[in-house]
Amino acid sequence: MRPADALDTHVLLSEICALPLVGAYIGELAQKQMRSNVDRPLLHSALRNHLAAGYTYHLDVRMADAVQHRAEGLRSTSQYGHYDPPSGCGVLVLDQPWDISEISGKTQRTNLLTWGPIQVGTSRANTEPGYLLTLWQDTRRGAADSFTRELLADPATREVVDRFAGLYPIYVGGVAKSMRIGDYWHVVPEERAAELAAAGRPVAARLNAPLNHILATWDLMEQSLANLDDAPVQRASARRAQRAKIPPRVTVVTLRRNEHTHETGTGTPLAYRIPVREHSRHYWVRDPATGELVREKRFIDLHWRGPEDAPVHVSDKVYTLKR
Repeated sequence: MRPADALDTHVLLSEICALPLVGAYIGELAQKQMRSNVDRPLLHSALRNHLAAGYTYHLDVRMADAVQHRAEGLRSTSQYGHYDPPSGCGVLVLDQPWDISEISGKTQRTNLLTWGPIQVGTSRANTEPGYLLTLWQDTRRGAADSFTRELLADPATREVVDRFAGLYPIYVGGVAKSMRIGDYWHVVPEERAAELAAAGRPVAARLNAPLNHILATWDLMEQSLANLDDAPVQRASARRAQRAKIPPRVTVVTLRRNEHTHETGTGTPLAYRIPVREHSRHYWVRDPATGELVREKRFIDLHWRGPEDAPVHVSDKVYTLKR
């Protein structure tokens, strides 16, 4: 996939999610998956705002194994708030889909996701900061995939796919930053497994936690960003993005190699200066009181990157993540 294709997907998702009927479906899906009452108009408005304000990211296929490994290795006791997104709002398009195991033993796949800030709670008087996360399958890119063919063969899901112009919503939900992420692999609860077995329905041997993939990606992006290079965007894609008020520029972001390898990147110095926004990074440090390794957040001030005598370069970006 080209970075421009990721930008086009962002534009399409933004246009589709602006439709009232789509907003109603998203709210219903969120209420079902979160198993609680949801302020549907507020959720729809938040998602639209996230898509309008979000940067576009593109995860290269060569990053797939690294994300999977990191997702499985995240500490189950850590919280969602321990992992910072690269921007307040974002749309991430995947070259290689992430597998999502279902309770029935089937597998779904997602190759498109979004995030943005939201208040999570049981009532407006009892909320705390969190994230609104959505997972999608872009069926237009999986026509030859058995998972996509099965999805499109079901009249009910095919109707949803057609309504969403080829995009199929898999998950919509809010998570508080204080929530623990839990284990990546877990089994179906005994009561639920017994209920399915009694009904003669299959039960998965184990389930995975797809939201951990998002946290793992954020973690890799936060710790491994290296070179930024502008990439061209076709005029048609740029015009579509401008009409949707989405940044039309594309920047390829190359992640550093593993710190234990001898590869250090291209070694090509920047030909310009770019501002690096305020951000934070997490480090594992030894607690002097207990001797245990703990995750510590450190804030990095706004600074400039590049030679002092180079021209200043500032642009809106679509990010392609490579390894």
